[in-house]
Amino acid sequence: MKLPNYVKGQWSEGTGPGELLIDPVTGDELAKISSQGVDLEGALAFARTHGGPALRQLTYSQRAEMLAKVADAWLQIAMSTFGYRS
Repeated sequence: MKLPNYVKGQWSEGTGPGELLIDPVTGDELAKISSQGVDLEGALAFARTHGGPALRQLTYSQRAEMLAKVADAWLQIAMSTFGYRS
């Protein structure tokens, strides 16, 4: 399986063969990912014109709350997918 990249508000797959992602505990091959062929300059421009202004509208507390929610979501995914425990 090759993982797509979320760039400029949409999912796209890199054009290269990809780098192998390996589970560090089991050694199992999980997926491949490639950023080859992805418009990185466009991604940075998109982030500067869309993401930056939106983040600057938030207070420090609001940004911290968003990051905590992202961390919680990642932890839940890891626990349910790979059985990791905190």
